[in-house]
Amino acid sequence: MFKYFNQFMSADPNGLDVLIMDEAHRIRETSADRYTRAEYRTDRTQLDELIAAARVPVFLLDENQVVRPGEMGTLGQIELPPHRNCAPSSMWWKSWPSCAE
Repeated sequence: MFKYFNQFMSADPNGLDVLIMDEAHRIRETSADRYTRAEYRTDRTQLDELIAAARVPVFLLDENQVVRPGEMGTLGQIELPPHRNCAPSSMWWKSWPSCAE
């Protein structure tokens, strides 16, 4: 299944075992846009929607890529703060040099 980040607004909590999100540095502050139905507009962040959608959310990101206005996916923002009612059992990341280096 391939979906955009903003297609998990109405996902069942933990409805997926694993959700792998490539280009996670492209996560936006909110999933709502001008085409979003009123019943789906909330104050919930896109990051919270994605974390809630799966038992194991996996974020693949490159903090060195240029982020456009409205995008916010950095490692610091993706790390689970205590107020999210869950804690990572483990967190691991690896940084590879780009081909241009």
